[in-house]
Amino acid sequence: MCDICQGRGIVLVDGNTAKRCNCMIKRQIINRFKNSKLSKSMLQMTFENFNFIYYGDKVFAAKKTLEAAKAFVKSVIEGQADGLILTGKTGRGKTYLACCIANELLRKNVATLFCVVPDLLDQIKDTYNKDSEYSELDIIDTAKEVAVLILDDLGAHQYTEWARSKLFTILNYRINHNLPTVITTNLSVEDVGEVIGDRAASRIIQLCQPYKLEADTDIRVQMRLNKAK
Repeated sequence: MCDICQGRGIVLVDGNTAKRCNCMIKRQIINRFKNSKLSKSMLQMTFENFNFIYYGDKVFAAKKTLEAAKAFVKSVIEGQADGLILTGKTGRGKTYLACCIANELLRKNVATLFCVVPDLLDQIKDTYNKDSEYSELDIIDTAKEVAVLILDDLGAHQYTEWARSKLFTILNYRINHNLPTVITTNLSVEDVGEVIGDRAASRIIQLCQPYKLEADTDIRVQMRLNKAK
């Protein structure tokens, strides 16, 4: 229950003016990201359906990564979670596994924000529009404070200093408050700093245990070829 509104969802300003409590705004933002970013197919992604047939001779690493993801969920429930960073080329199952984590946590009623990094940055920019329902602070504070944050596709995009600053603000807060975070990226851990800046990269390394998913070819291509057969 929120300590400010005691679960009512509204607070009084100046003694007689009611406004939405920040906890309601954050809940709406979490629901908006969940509803818009987790498609129907993504909502069906579970640990039980994770298929090892695509990993060939690299199946041991895939099994190790899956077990780490399951252990992460368990440790979140127990209040002892560190973060994860899932690396590997495009189409190796990183987003699938991140969705498995998100779905399992949501089923256990753990407040979880799943967002694609470029979309999160766009959502922040959209708050600069005078007609925006939310403020920049609403979006950033939600990402900073949510129980579990999943940042999907921290890829080789063109990150401006503005974008690097926003990501650092979020990650720095989460590490300082021991809040579990999952990151997926097609970058190697060593290359993250060159793309998003050394400050943010240092926080990621400090916050997240790295695991790599490898497969000989893009799993989506393999699935499409198998379906065609």
